[in-house]
Amino acid sequence: MPHNKRFKLTLYLKQNTIVILFLVVFSVINIVYATNYFWAALFCVLVSTLFYYSANQFIKAENPESGILIILSIIILSLSFTQSIGQDAPNWLFHLMIIFQILFLVINIKYQVLLIGLSIVTGMVTGLIQDQPIAVIFSRGIALTLFSIYGYNSIESMLNSTESLHAEIADKVRLNAKLLATRVFQRQLLDSTNYAIIAVNKEGIIVEFNKGAEQMLEYKAEELLGKSTPLLFHDIKEVEQRTEDLNIKYNTNLKPSFDSFIFKNRIGLTNIREWTYITKGNQRLTVLLTINNIKDEDGRINGYLGIAQNITQKKIQEENQQTAETIIANSPSVLFKWLPNKERSIIYVSTNVSQILGYTSVELTKEGVSYNNLISEEDKISVLDRIFIAISYQTNQISSEYRIKHKNNNWVWIEERTFIKKNVDGEITFFEGIVTDITARKLAEIKLLDSEIRYELAFKRTAAGVWEWFNIEEGVVWWSPRYYELLGYDDQEIIASNDAFLESLHPEDMERFRNTIKRHSEDNEPYMMEYRLKTKDGSYKWFLASGQTIRDRNGKPLKMVGSIIDIHHKKLNEELLITREENFRTFI
Repeated sequence: MPHNKRFKLTLYLKQNTIVILFLVVFSVINIVYATNYFWAALFCVLVSTLFYYSANQFIKAENPESGILIILSIIILSLSFTQSIGQDAPNWLFHLMIIFQILFLVINIKYQVLLIGLSIVTGMVTGLIQDQPIAVIFSRGIALTLFSIYGYNSIESMLNSTESLHAEIADKVRLNAKLLATRVFQRQLLDSTNYAIIAVNKEGIIVEFNKGAEQMLEYKAEELLGKSTPLLFHDIKEVEQRTEDLNIKYNTNLKPSFDSFIFKNRIGLTNIREWTYITKGNQRLTVLLTINNIKDEDGRINGYLGIAQNITQKKIQEENQQTAETIIANSPSVLFKWLPNKERSIIYVSTNVSQILGYTSVELTKEGVSYNNLISEEDKISVLDRIFIAISYQTNQISSEYRIKHKNNNWVWIEERTFIKKNVDGEITFFEGIVTDITARKLAEIKLLDSEIRYELAFKRTAAGVWEWFNIEEGVVWWSPRYYELLGYDDQEIIASNDAFLESLHPEDMERFRNTIKRHSEDNEPYMMEYRLKTKDGSYKWFLASGQTIRDRNGKPLKMVGSIIDIHHKKLNEELLITREENFRTFI
């Protein structure tokens, strides 16, 4: 119901007592002064019954329009009252009550004017019936008209004031509800965040401590609100150091206190930096603290708001990442991440890639760069085959060596160790690998291989059989293919060893061999001697052996390298020559 209707209804209910008293007085006067007591009593009963019924319906319906029935009934019955009583005072009172009823109960202005006019006419007709003078009748009409206008204006003003008051109250109620909702929303917002939000007054006393702060610092809000300052959970040594830094930088004389936190706010600077929080359980946390001013309507600072983000894990990760990047930057290995497409598009590469391939990480990770296109065509097939085999056999690691083109168009040998990363559904998400520059090793291997080939060719071309006693203490020996050939064996037909050599040595040459080796190892005399070795067919052949011992810095023998030359025909010719000389001397 609109406020003016409700207000009218309230006033109507309050005047019911007056109306009831009026009806009682009206009924008594009507009966006492009536010329016909029967009609007077019947009139009073009818008016009281009709008023009770109409008022009851009106109150139940809370609809002022239903009050028209009351007005019409009283106006009509007033004619009967005029015939039954000739007194003027109750008549005046009666019509005034009619006008008040109209103004209170009838909302529609048209109905109000109609009914008030009817009431005024009824009052004037009453005067005519009572044979009153025309002047009195008109004066009564004018008085009722003026009273109606005055009453209407008064009630209208009252209703407008009431409506304005109700509107103002409603606005305040809505504003309070909105402020309450905003406050509830702000509290929910403060308590739902993971940030520690702490508000303090100008003296530094905590006045706001959200759920995030409770979880981070392990204090309850009721323990700190209105009692403590943020110094409670700060590292005092850190505060002292920061205060000293501020004093030096800004030429101030601060003491380690709450002022150390908000000094920058007071001089108009942005106040964001890392601090150390110490929880109630004595755990140390690194936080990123932002301190803002809280101002009143006049722009004066009346407090400060601190928002702290726990970056402890982030700092640890940053330090670990920095350590890892430092290690990677100073290592020959480069980290790569590739997409599992046929080009193996690069999605990440460590910054030290420029030391190996000459490209920057930005150049290699830009869109359209294919890692496979950098691989030598001669090696690409084997690399792709290894990847295909690894995927087919569900292995998670791939190892391969190949050449990749440097930015300056030179070829770089690299060793790749790739790990296949999959999601929970077993689908390949990316390749992650370590690429190491092995150019120096590969060049050394190639050089060594070339050297071995040339060495082998030299062995095959020379008449000497080369032997190497490369572990003197354990008697480990190596023979060249020519060595086997000189003894009548195929290459590697028998196992090369010191024992095999001693078994093939002629027994008559054993003592001489031991003495020669002893003098060579102890006195460093040159090792060169002639001895006989058993061949595959069981016969002995003469060989000239020579060698040299390689020693460490302390003179300890490490290994011995030497060769044997077939001198069997020479020895036979010498023996034949000696025999002929002896025969010639005998003949002479």
